[in-house]
Amino acid sequence: MGVHPYYVAHISVLLASSFIGFLLLLRVWNFRSLPGAYGLILAILCAVEWSLAYVMEIVRLDMAEKIFWGKLQYFGISYVALGMFIFTINYSGRGAWLTSIRKAWLAILASVGFVAVLTNDWHHQIWTDIQFTDNLAFGPLQLTHGILFYFVVAVQYILLISVTVIFFQVAFRGQSLYRIQSSIMLIGMSFPWMANLVYVMGRHPFTGIDIAHIALTFSAIALSISFLRYRFMDMLPVAHDSVFKAMKDGVIVLDHKDRVVDINPMGAQIFQQYGNLLGSEVASLFPDWKKWKGNDPQGDIHQEIFINLAGETLTFKLRVTPILEQHVGR
Repeated sequence: MGVHPYYVAHISVLLASSFIGFLLLLRVWNFRSLPGAYGLILAILCAVEWSLAYVMEIVRLDMAEKIFWGKLQYFGISYVALGMFIFTINYSGRGAWLTSIRKAWLAILASVGFVAVLTNDWHHQIWTDIQFTDNLAFGPLQLTHGILFYFVVAVQYILLISVTVIFFQVAFRGQSLYRIQSSIMLIGMSFPWMANLVYVMGRHPFTGIDIAHIALTFSAIALSISFLRYRFMDMLPVAHDSVFKAMKDGVIVLDHKDRVVDINPMGAQIFQQYGNLLGSEVASLFPDWKKWKGNDPQGDIHQEIFINLAGETLTFKLRVTPILEQHVGR
């Protein structure tokens, strides 16, 4: 039995990707009650399932077993983009668009691929021909695709293009740490889809290998960085954006570590002498911040503050109210 070394290396990468995805899944599960969290959980779960099933396809030596694992991959392939789309719609503050009817239609469209591959023996429109790659039992299958496969690809890419457009909108909307956060997600999630496009077009460098699985590792790492560093599910960036911009009072949004994650135009004008505040600790603005919090463990703070603005010392009323375990200072 011949074994290409890059198959073994590829398996190692797939297992590493699955492990990272599993850890991320455990972390995100704690936020499952938040809007759109179930979409992200579905996407990560599908990515892990896809990778592990692909490992089994490579290592199994019997053709029938390889086909079984190849078919099982289509659960992950069919629903990973749907999960990402659901999460992104909610993340962007457009969750109301996902009515029950639309969810049902999206689920039906996403299910076409999985149902079609399970019934491929009847119609041969997902795979028209199946062979060992380079006549080696150890390795991925060499597949010739039928018309239904390209329908499945089209559905997935429509969803992924929508995700990309929404992330672009969030990444370049307003002055916020969410720009950094969304940019990381946008870059991370672009890897597997570009790699999958290379695979579908037959431009991949390694015979028979779907390099989308390698790209999933980079995607999981990028998503993990965004999740752990910026806690992207704590608040929805676009949902409150228009409200902040319209308010005549200065508003500052803090995260769970009392860092400034957003500030409306009036707030930026009031605190202009401090420059760019995004990412700064609020204690840099208010030296007595910890003392104020100590006086009221519930986080409700009412203080008078004095700020020098355009050479004049002005008095402001500061009010802090906890929202979703965050602090909004005004």
